[in-house]
Amino acid sequence: MQEGALFITYALLCRGERITHLLEWCGAESEGLIALDEEHKAKAPTSRSQLTKSAAAIHELQQSLQSASFVYVSATGAKDVSTVGEFERLHLWGDRMPFKSARVFERTLKLGGEGTVELLAMGLKAQEMYVVRHVSFSGVDFAAQTLRLSLAQRKQYDAAAMLWGLLKTSVTMLSI
Repeated sequence: MQEGALFITYALLCRGERITHLLEWCGAESEGLIALDEEHKAKAPTSRSQLTKSAAAIHELQQSLQSASFVYVSATGAKDVSTVGEFERLHLWGDRMPFKSARVFERTLKLGGEGTVELLAMGLKAQEMYVVRHVSFSGVDFAAQTLRLSLAQRKQYDAAAMLWGLLKTSVTMLSI
């Protein structure tokens, strides 16, 4: 493929020979970008025997298009392992990775519960590896406190606020 864009639903991706057509269109050496919108709908547990049709299609895409980049996008925060099981390209499991295997990854997240999956999502988002509009803070308690700043702390705050103001102005000017 020289260039182009294709928008396809998960349901259509799973229908008949559609995945084969897509892989032929992209070409085995494609260095394109595959954006998986609403990726949580794929429901991909890390156990390959339990894959849904859409999760299997995403797995095949990732395995077949080794040079392509993948972006996982969701408007729903991670709730359980099935919403992050298809994140193969994030290299969370394998040799010299945080988890030895996909099964260890899944077991660890299940043991930690929803909060552990949310922490994973927040960490990936902070590293710009996961895009999500909303990350749940369900069950988290906050307390508002008023703290008195020393003169040095106020000067540091003022300097930081000035820097952010300059950055915002610079970025705005560059985008005009």
